Amino acid sequence: MAAIDIHHVNIKTLDLDATVDFYTGVLGMTVVSDRPDIGPGAWLDFNGTQVHIMSEHMALDKNGNYARGGASVDHLGILAEDFDIMKKTVKMWK
Repeated sequence: MAAIDIHHVNIKTLDLDATVDFYTGVLGMTVVSDRPDIGPGAWLDFNGTQVHIMSEHMALDKNGNYARGGASVDHLGILAEDFDIMKKTVKMWK
């Protein structure tokens, strides 16, 4: 099996300042200063795993709604070594 690791978690929020304050103040994450200009949000670091936060219009679904709870997690990015082994692993799972 290929080695995999979590690269980042992407979440949505309507209150960027409160979200960043919670993750940095309570959980001890640090703000990533070299975040690209991709829209409103922030990137945080948590022991090498990034937390990408999207806010304002980027936190809304295609209908302009904001989903609370578990639906606020937009996606999870993973890193994997050895593409061929990872491809075989995924195909075997089917």
